[in-house]
Amino acid sequence: MKCKVPSNLKRLDNVILMILLIGFLVIILFFNWYNLSAYSVISTSMDPTIPKGSLTINQEETFKELDDKDIITYKLLNSEVFITHRITSIDKETEMITCKGDANEVVDPNDVSYSLQYKSSVLFYIPYLGYIAYFAKTIYGRILLITLIMVLVAIIYKKKKA
Repeated sequence: MKCKVPSNLKRLDNVILMILLIGFLVIILFFNWYNLSAYSVISTSMDPTIPKGSLTINQEETFKELDDKDIITYKLLNSEVFITHRITSIDKETEMITCKGDANEVVDPNDVSYSLQYKSSVLFYIPYLGYIAYFAKTIYGRILLITLIMVLVAIIYKKKKA
């Protein structure tokens, strides 16, 4: 005996899918319009201010807008590593920034060049979401995301045929 799915449940599936798709597009557009970026925090150097595994939402600022105590994300020279640390001092003449992780005893070994290394300033963070974002950038994370999307499409397609 085949169980028949009520038509209002079929429509609910479509509404939920559309809400998810529109929500995803709104987030992408919002990030583009406001020049926002996101970074995963993978160490405890900013504990307790920003816990390990958080996702920071950042926005670029001009050098003049930066202030002592701001939290910024910068790129290590000759590397693909990004660091999120607090500004401890700013040299206005050379546009060099000294940073330190809140949980660290000493300042970072090298100053940060605004023009070469600075990426953005932290607006806020979302705990635990950094773990997911970091995993999604790995090959296994991408395979899992593609598989989940394919399964979701297959389920929706099968429900439409039923």
